[in-house]
Amino acid sequence: MQIRIKTGAVALAFAATAALTACSASVEVGGPDTLKQADVEETVAQKFEEQTGGTADEVSCPDDLEAKADASMTCDLTSGGETQQVKVTITSVEDGKAQYNIESVVPE
Repeated sequence: MQIRIKTGAVALAFAATAALTACSASVEVGGPDTLKQADVEETVAQKFEEQTGGTADEVSCPDDLEAKADASMTCDLTSGGETQQVKVTITSVEDGKAQYNIESVVPE
């Protein structure tokens, strides 16, 4: 698996102590046209840990993600007993690599 990370400018609030500054990521497409669930979960956890210095205790995504522009899914990220939903959205797929954004789902 190859993961390349780029940083962006979206924020994810976690309690009062941790924040994930948004990110874009790139991973190789697994299978014919999907991002493997485990690869997405690993990237979300990695970005959270890099940007907050905290630990992502668990990231849980529902399934693999179809590697096509605008495909998305919502994952749960747990840190310090607090769970936050994050939305992973494919922005583009080129040369077998999918670019995607990770952003918080803010309750209304």
